[in-house]
This record gives sequence, C-alpha cells and structure tokens, in this order.
Amino acid sequence: MLATSAKPPQQLLDEVHTAAGLARFSIDAFARAVADARADDPRDLEGLSATDAALRGHLPAIDAFTARVMKIALDVALADDTALAPAFRTNLAATILRYHDDRDLLRERVAAAAGRAGPTVAAAVADHAVEAAAGAFALRAALYDAVVAVARVWAAAALPVAIAGARDRRGDDSSRARWSVVEQELTAVATEPARLVAAPWASRLASFTPVDHQVIEPEPSFGSLIELD
Repeated sequence: MLATSAKPPQQLLDEVHTAAGLARFSIDAFARAVADARADDPRDLEGLSATDAALRGHLPAIDAFTARVMKIALDVALADDTALAPAFRTNLAATILRYHDDRDLLRERVAAAAGRAGPTVAAAVADHAVEAAAGAFALRAALYDAVVAVARVWAAAALPVAIAGARDRRGDDSSRARWSVVEQELTAVATEPARLVAAPWASRLASFTPVDHQVIEPEPSFGSLIELD
C-alpha cells in the first residue's frame, strides 16, 4: 500500500526554488498528494464537477513550476557563463512553454542573444538552453501524467454512481439526462483520461447527448403476486 503524502500537491511544487530542492522533488510524492486530496470528494453532480475542476487546477500550477524548473536548470548549466543577461534568462524561463513545440526557435533565439560572445560560445549556450528545456518539459509531462492517472482512477470509481443516476426511476427526466451525460464523460475519462486536459468539465459534458435509458422494472415474483391478492 502506498503511504499517503503529508503535504498537499501545491506545497510540494512551491517548495522547489533551488537545484537542491529540485533534486529532492519526487514525482511519486506529487502523484500521491494529488490522489490523497481527492480521496474523500463527494460523488454527487456538484461534487464530480468540483473534483474535475480541482484536478484541472493542477495543470497551470505545473506550468508555473515548469518555468521555475527551467530557470533553475539555466542557472546551473550557465553558472559560469555571462553570455546571457540575467534578464534574458528570467524572461526565457517565464516564457519557456512557447517553445514546447519549436525547439529550433528556442535555439535560434538563445544563440542570437548570446551572439556577442562569439558563434562558438553562442552555439554552446543554445545547446545548454535546449537541453534545460527538454528536462523541464519532460518533468512537466510526467506531472501531467500523474494528474491524468488520478483522473482515470477517479472516473472509474465514480462511474457506477453515474450509471445508477442515469437509470434511477425515482428521479425525473432532467436528473436522469444530467446523469447520462456525466456517465458518458466519466466513461470517456476512464478510457482516455488525457481529455481532462483538453477542456473544462462543462464543455466536455456539452459534447454529449443524453441517452434515455429504459428503466426496466423487475418482473413480479409469484410470491409478491400472492401478497397483492
């Protein structure tokens, strides 16, 4: 059994400000903290919406953490280098996600900024920056995966509640319709949890059409018929 995390996810991210702190940071501890924070969430309609929002709320926090990781990595890699001005390093780290899908552009901009030190130095500095970015992006992906994994487990665990609600003959048509789209969304998240990242809960629910499940009453037993007589 995994031990529960003693710290909330945000605190684990916020504690990292140095290379030593980054070395101590544990992806597994973050994953456990995310799961622990959602362990007792209610599974009514409002509770499911709130849980989804809370899970999605980790994503911008991870993005901010990624920028900080990039700054730490740059400071370590270029500790004895003055080719990049401190202000440029800070701005580069803060905007690093812009280069997630374009490492060549990152390399070009860093090399241009370091150009006054000469082409050889500029190329080496650019290499360091791209390597630092690759590490920051890899950590970001791992943390996103941790949140998505918790979402998958949560969706699978909550699905029976939605299935029951979508077929509850005691509820009205509106209630069953709401539960029906929730059932479809939870089914989708349980099988393709990365959809959590794509859009908020309400937008994802809006992509589904309620299914009118036939509420089948059980056939009366012979004994119950006798009691009715």
